[in-house]
Amino acid sequence: MMRRIAFIIFVLTYSIVIKSQIISPYYPSDLRGKNNRYETPMTYVELNHVSNRVQLFMNDVLDMTMGDGYPKFNDNSLKEVYVDKVSINRTPSRLTIEYSTFSIGHDYVVKNVKISGDKVIEFFVRFWNTTMSFNEVKEKGIVHYVFLQDKSTLYYNHGNCYIEVINTTINNASEFKVLFTRLQHEYLEKQKKDSIQKVEKQKAIELKREKERLEAERKREEERELRRNTKAVAYKYVINKSKKKFTFKPNGGDPDEYADPSILENIIGKWINDKKPGTYSVIIKHIIQYDSIAKTDIELLYYKPKGSSLTRYLY
Repeated sequence: MMRRIAFIIFVLTYSIVIKSQIISPYYPSDLRGKNNRYETPMTYVELNHVSNRVQLFMNDVLDMTMGDGYPKFNDNSLKEVYVDKVSINRTPSRLTIEYSTFSIGHDYVVKNVKISGDKVIEFFVRFWNTTMSFNEVKEKGIVHYVFLQDKSTLYYNHGNCYIEVINTTINNASEFKVLFTRLQHEYLEKQKKDSIQKVEKQKAIELKREKERLEAERKREEERELRRNTKAVAYKYVINKSKKKFTFKPNGGDPDEYADPSILENIIGKWINDKKPGTYSVIIKHIIQYDSIAKTDIELLYYKPKGSSLTRYLY
C-alpha cells in the first residue's frame, strides 16, 4: 500500500518534473556552463535551450541583436541573423547561425550548427572561453575546440571564416532518440525509487515517533500505577542491646505487619550492629509498593545507655 501511495504521488508530479529537464545526451542535467553563464553543449540538445543561451551571449557579449525578419524556421532548420545594436558610419556587422534540427514530440533538438559572418572568430573565442587569437587562426587555418561531446571547428577559409559544430559520439537522430528514451526511463525509475524511499523514510519516522509516544505513555501509566499502589507506614519499636545480642518489641502499638520477624530482625540487626549497649526507641518506616517493602529506614527517637537513668532524646 505504501509503495502504491508513493507511485501515485510520483505520477501526479512526473509530467511537471520531466518537462522541466532539458532534452540532451546529458539528461537530466541542467547544462550549466563551468566557464561562463552562456557556455552550453549545442548538438543533440533542445533547441530552445541552445538558442536562448546564444541570444543572451550575442546581446550581452557581442552587443548584437536579432535582425529584422529573423529567426526563420524551415523544414528542420532554424536560421538566426544577428546585427550590431549600434553602428556609426559603417555597415553593421552580421553573424548568421544555422541550426539543423529534428523533433522529439513537440520539441526541436539541434543536430549540428553552422556559424558564419563578420564576428566568427570573436564568437569562437568568447563563447567557448578559448584563448585563440586572430593571427593564430589565420596561421593554422583550422582550429578545434572540444566541449563534452561537441567538436567546434573554426575554418579560416581565406578570411571568410565559419564554424561547424558536430557531435563526436552520436551518429544520427535515430540513435539519439534511443539514447534519450533510455535516459528518460532511467530518470523515471530513479525518481520513482526516490519517491518510494522518501515515503518509506517518512513512514519509518512516523512509526518511530508513534512507538516512542506509546512507550512514553506506558512509562507514565506505570508511574501513575506505582503511585496509586505506594504508601508509607511506620511502627514504633524498643530495642535493647547488650554486648552480644539484642531484642526488640513494639512500643505501644501494633507489630510490623509487612516485615515478618526474621526479616525485621535482619533489618534491625544491621542498624544496631555498630551501636553501644543500651535501650533504643526507634520508628521503623517502610515504603510499601504493591503490598511489598520497597524501602526501609530506621529513625532513632531516643537512646538510654545501659545502667544509666539518663535518656538522650534525639528528636
